Amino acid sequence: LRMISEVYFVSDAYLKENESASTAALIIFGGWLEGLHIAVQVAKNNKNNEDLIQKIADQKYALDNLMGLISGYEQSEDLKAVTTDLMDVKKEFDKLEVVTMDSEDQVDPKTGMMTIGDSYKINITQAQFEAIATKLNSIRNKYIE
Repeated sequence: LRMISEVYFVSDAYLKENESASTAALIIFGGWLEGLHIAVQVAKNNKNNEDLIQKIADQKYALDNLMGLISGYEQSEDLKAVTTDLMDVKKEFDKLEVVTMDSEDQVDPKTGMMTIGDSYKINITQAQFEAIATKLNSIRNKYIE
């Protein structure tokens, strides 16, 4: 993960220096979309998939972050199209129920990191999973064809 982050930051800096900042945003979008596509396909093809479907549901917040990142770039025609597609996916993710659970502050004994406050769980039904999968597949097909 650290290596991927380093590659991202070096690539991002290079693209910004060469006035191709919007390309960096497109690369991030493509990686997110393709990674999610792979996760959805694995979840569909495995019966014991509850944990993976939960990770897909958790992308609700990653999507918000991605949209915020993309909005920070100059909006080329390509980025405008991506933003529209992300808004369509967001409509599906916004249907998911977020449940806040009370929790005590905890310190991870391995990392020493402290978790403060409440935690949350995103509830996703099979129908919601299918709707998200269908929307993601439709968007992905636009870009790979």
